[in-house]
Amino acid sequence: MSKVAILLPNYNGLRLLKTIFLQSLESALRIKASSKRFIDIYLIDNGSHDNSVNVVRNKFAEIKVVELGKNYGFAGALYKVIKGIVDTYDYIIIMNNDYVVINEESLDQLIKSIENRPDVCVVQGINIYPDGLIEDCGFFYDSFLNVIPRWRGIRYSEYPEKPSYITYASFAFALLKLRWCPPLLWRKGILDPRFFGYYDDADVQLYLWTYGFKSLALPILVGIHYEAKTFKRMDILRSYLSTRNKTIILNTYWRHYLSRYKAVLIFRHIVSNLYKVILNRREYFRGLYDAFSVNRKLFLGPYNPLILIVRRVGKYFEEVMSDAIVWNLLINLDKNREMYKELSLRFIKDEDLKASAYPFIVMV
Repeated sequence: MSKVAILLPNYNGLRLLKTIFLQSLESALRIKASSKRFIDIYLIDNGSHDNSVNVVRNKFAEIKVVELGKNYGFAGALYKVIKGIVDTYDYIIIMNNDYVVINEESLDQLIKSIENRPDVCVVQGINIYPDGLIEDCGFFYDSFLNVIPRWRGIRYSEYPEKPSYITYASFAFALLKLRWCPPLLWRKGILDPRFFGYYDDADVQLYLWTYGFKSLALPILVGIHYEAKTFKRMDILRSYLSTRNKTIILNTYWRHYLSRYKAVLIFRHIVSNLYKVILNRREYFRGLYDAFSVNRKLFLGPYNPLILIVRRVGKYFEEVMSDAIVWNLLINLDKNREMYKELSLRFIKDEDLKASAYPFIVMV
C-alpha cells in the first residue's frame, strides 16, 4: 500500500485563522481515518508565536509537528521538510492551513486517477469558496502571463464530469507523485525556497511540463479554501512577492517560442502598475529589481509548459489585456469579459496536446 505525507505549512495559524486553522487539521485527520493507506500528517511551523504548536501537540497527538524556528514562508517550509522525507513516501499532499476538506475520500480518488499514469505528476480536484461557488479547478497561463483560474465563480453542480490538463494545480490542496516523477526528485526540495509564497505552485509545475510531466484537474469536489486569510493581513509583503515571483517565472520559462512575448509583457507590467508609482509603492520596484537579480541554476527540459495562445489577437487585446490593466489600475474591478470566461471554461485533452506545434503550447 502506498505511503502518503500530508504537509501543512503554518505561521501563526491559530491567531490569524482561529477556528479555520483547527478545522483544517481536523479535516486532514478525517482523510487519514477514512483511508486504508499509510498516511502521516505534518504541521510545519514557521516560528509561530501564537501558541499554535502547543495547541496542536495537546489536541492532535497524531499530527507530527516540525518546528523550523523562524519564518521560511510557504515554499521554504515545504523545501526544508520534503528534502528529508522524499525517500519515505510515494505521494505528498500539499495543503494550506486555511483549507478544510469536506470530501474525505478525495485523497484515494486522486491517487487512483494517476497511479497508472506515468505521464502525470500533479493532480487536484475542485476547490470551492465558503459560499459553495468554485474557487478553481486548476489554472491556465496564457502567453501574456495572465493567470486564468478555471470555472471560478460558477456553481459546483455545473462542472462537467471530465478531466482537463492544466498549467498548474493549486497548492491549496494538491497531490504530487514522488517516486515515479524523476524531475521532482532532481529538484531536491521540489520548491524553490526563495519564492517564500505566491506562484511557488506554478513554478514547480511549469518546470515539470518542460520534461513532459503533466498536471491534471479532475471533477472531484475536495474542500473549501478560505483564500489568502494570512497574506491579506500583510498587503506589502503580498505585493512584493507577487511582483517578484511572477517576474522570475517570466524570466525562467518564457524561452524559445514564448520569448517573443517578453518585451510586451514587461511593458504591460509597468503600464498596468503605474498607480504604484504615484503611491510610491516601493515593494513593487523592489520586487522587480530582486526578480532580475535572481540567478537560477535550473535545468529545464526540451518542451514548453502548457500555455494557451489565443488566435484572435485583436479581440483578445480588446478584452483580456485591457482587463489586466484595469484590474490593477482600479484595483480588483471584475469585468468578467467574454473571452476571459471562455478560456477559463476550457478543457484541454490529449488530442489538444498532440496537435500543438510547439509542445505544449496550445492554440485556442
